[in-house]
Amino acid sequence: MHMISLGPIFSHINNPVEYLESLNKNYSGNEVEKIMDAAIEVLSSSLRETAYAWVYEMVLADSGFSQAEHTYLNLLVKKMGIHGELAGKIAAVVAILNRKE
Repeated sequence: MHMISLGPIFSHINNPVEYLESLNKNYSGNEVEKIMDAAIEVLSSSLRETAYAWVYEMVLADSGFSQAEHTYLNLLVKKMGIHGELAGKIAAVVAILNRKE
């Protein structure tokens, strides 16, 4: 949780670790959309593409995408208002940056 809170998308939040912990306590189970909405609400529009790239990289970290992860990423793109073509370009760049031999 601490590493996640170091991302630039949390720079305007006084205590990002506490903020993320409160999200974990207040939302559970099928409330992912509520968490997304709360996070997007405090995220400046100029950082939405950066946030998406960061989330995509976190999902990519385990070297595979489940159907739930695809659904989550698609929902995130829609809620953040990121054009599909740009989301595809971000995904391609993140994949290139994370290539392993």
